[in-house]
Amino acid sequence: MKFEDVIELYKALESLGITIWLDGGWAVDALLGEQTRPHEDVDIVIQEKDVSVLRKYLESQNYHDIIRDDTSSWNFVLGDKEGHLIDIHVIRFEKEGNGLYGPKGEMYPAGSLVGVGKIGDLPVKCISADHLVKFHTGYKVDEKDYKDVVALCERFNLELPREYIGFDKKMKIMVFTEGTLLMHPSGKGVSREERVKQTKTKLLEMRRFKNYIPVDNAVKKLKIWVRQGAEICYLTSRRSKKEVSFIQQILDKYNFPKGELYFRNKDEEYKDVAERVMPDILIEDDCESIGGEVEMTYPHIKLDLKQKIKSIVVKEFGGIDNLPDNLN
Repeated sequence: MKFEDVIELYKALESLGITIWLDGGWAVDALLGEQTRPHEDVDIVIQEKDVSVLRKYLESQNYHDIIRDDTSSWNFVLGDKEGHLIDIHVIRFEKEGNGLYGPKGEMYPAGSLVGVGKIGDLPVKCISADHLVKFHTGYKVDEKDYKDVVALCERFNLELPREYIGFDKKMKIMVFTEGTLLMHPSGKGVSREERVKQTKTKLLEMRRFKNYIPVDNAVKKLKIWVRQGAEICYLTSRRSKKEVSFIQQILDKYNFPKGELYFRNKDEEYKDVAERVMPDILIEDDCESIGGEVEMTYPHIKLDLKQKIKSIVVKEFGGIDNLPDNLN
């Protein structure tokens, strides 16, 4: 959701007499007074009495229910064909001014509903900074959570929650997918050298990315590193959305550790992605079958940035089994 979409939604609901409070990422940015990152959706809090009016309006704007496993009458998502998503949290006020949320005693405390921020030049109601920080605890923290919470704590002089301390010290490991972690199915059970030869004799199979399989025990190795606190991300050679989605499906199918799958945007080279992400460690194969070093990532990274990234090069289709288990 772009900030223009959020402004339009806020104004439209306000004109209908619906009070809304921004929650989640847009609430963070409203309190900070600027957009700090892209947002897939907008989280809003409304009162139970306003649900029917909200639904009627959004349905007139071609929104429909997006069914999730946790969809309920007090938390549901509406979306349109343009990809706009509104995550709606429904509360019912009790006499102390707390917003009851669902049947299990959860609530938006009265003090959480006093936040005021800005989206563009528009003043908006939102969840207060201290409660947004509290709402970002009690579950596994990711990078977005960390950046949001740190920004709020720094701006509003709040104490950083315990689970966020040291999060930014996690070792980030970027691993190339095709050739390093993944290979064509015919490579199973044959030598590395034979796998390389197959790139010349099985051209059609090499292009069927949705059929790729892990190279040997790659998944097991990555999971060992994750258990030591490493953050894994991936870099694919694919550019088109369709082929990138194939690679993501393979990573999911074989239970690779969760992590961002990066790819080259228009006019980008591999080095540009690595320089943008800045992993602590970059693991890639030697690109033996497609030209060697000229096709690799690390050799082309800017010299001053190379000093901040440790490069590990493995043989193409040789896998990562022989790399150390212990990250230290």
